[in-house]
Amino acid sequence: HLLPGNHDPDRPGGTWERLLRQGVLPEHIRVHREPCPVELETGVWLLPAPLRRRAEGADPTAWMETAATPAGALRIGLAHGSISG
Repeated sequence: HLLPGNHDPDRPGGTWERLLRQGVLPEHIRVHREPCPVELETGVWLLPAPLRRRAEGADPTAWMETAATPAGALRIGLAHGSISG
């Protein structure tokens, strides 16, 4: 599981777009470019927080608290970057 972060944000025409367009990543590698729940296996959900800019003005993980997953699901947050304060 790969996640765009503060050193390699997901920008138009950037690294992630080029890698996916070229088809050079092995099939078992998944790039998480959208902040949405992904079921890894039954009852286990990944909540990725990809970055689109080197420095975000808002908390990219804020959506995770209200993300729709089944009751009792194991939720794994995945984030990368720096914090303020």
